[in-house]
Amino acid sequence: MLWSVAFVILPMIVLLPELGIPALLVAFRLLAVEAQWAVRAYAWTDWRFTQLREWFHRQVLVTRAAILVGLFLAAVALVWLLVYEF
Repeated sequence: MLWSVAFVILPMIVLLPELGIPALLVAFRLLAVEAQWAVRAYAWTDWRFTQLREWFHRQVLVTRAAILVGLFLAAVALVWLLVYEF
């Protein structure tokens, strides 16, 4: 089950971090009811995502475009790997 969730969330995080990271945060919040490690994972992920988002918005337009193109190419490579290798 964990692998199926990873196959869904990982490409989503790469391609659409604004949707993938919140999905991961929701999963950690649900797990936090049962496990203390999920509480720490939620806090750490939320903190780092906030830092990443603030850093990204401070970059110039060319840098942001290069990052988005790189993420798009990584997502295409992940989808290609999942489709043709599995």
